[in-house]
Amino acid sequence: MSKVPVESSRSLDVIEHLFKPNEVPRGYQARLAEALHCNPSHLSKVLKGRTYFTLEQAADAARFWQLDELETLFFVTLVSIDRAGTEHLKSTLLQNLILIRDAIRPRMAVTVPQS
Repeated sequence: MSKVPVESSRSLDVIEHLFKPNEVPRGYQARLAEALHCNPSHLSKVLKGRTYFTLEQAADAARFWQLDELETLFFVTLVSIDRAGTEHLKSTLLQNLILIRDAIRPRMAVTVPQS
């Protein structure tokens, strides 16, 4: 089962999905910022949608959240799309995102035990 909401089209949606359930434990945001090698104020700006993770921070966040290989690729691609400077690059990355989603979806299928 995937930890990331694969229908998301923004990295912030994934970040909120993974962050919100954990924000109550004291020091969680500080531990995440430390894992990302960034200032907690930068992380706060990311959580408020004012800026984006760098690609390195996205990869570190995926490791921190223990995402698997495909989930990591999905998340890093979303961050890349958010940061893309041209429509051509954004379009190319969106095509990659479709392929990644198609690879993740079969794992999300619920199997019903046979009686």
